[in-house]
Amino acid sequence: MELVDRAQERGLVLAGPDGLLKQLTKSVLETALNVPGCGPSANVPCGWNRPGG
Repeated sequence: MELVDRAQERGLVLAGPDGLLKQLTKSVLETALNVPGCGPSANVPCGWNRPGG
């Protein structure tokens, strides 16, 4: 995987409390929760009863 290879070349930690995987997971979850009509404050789960969802 290109992203993993580049991270390793730069000496980044992939796993662990400050690792790349944790940072990516956090970023993906935060992005998903900021989608309008999605997340804890939504009346319906993400993708349900939405056009294209």
